[in-house]
Amino acid sequence: MYILFAWSRTHPGQIIEVSLFILYLVLPASAFIILVVYGQSDHRAIYLLTLFFGMMELLGCYLSFIHVSLTDIEKILAPSSEIVLYGVFPSLLGIMIGQYIRTATRCSGSFL
Repeated sequence: MYILFAWSRTHPGQIIEVSLFILYLVLPASAFIILVVYGQSDHRAIYLLTLFFGMMELLGCYLSFIHVSLTDIEKILAPSSEIVLYGVFPSLLGIMIGQYIRTATRCSGSFL
């Protein structure tokens, strides 16, 4: 939905501001919050969600900035693999906090 908004509703000068806000604040914050909730479960598949959010960050960055590169500098740039870390680190932190909440509530019977 963000990609459609960015491609259709913004001017070439505004899309970089929207992209930076979404990619460096909204996506990592949503990955953190979602994995705090999912981190409280016993499923081992929650660790695959870190890779999902990392790849979502990479694809979101590439799809939004390819629009900027095509409209402003008229050159297609390749995606950078380091961008995956912007989605993986908040995800792992969310899992750690979710696991801490789960063990704290299991041991004491109450939250923290």
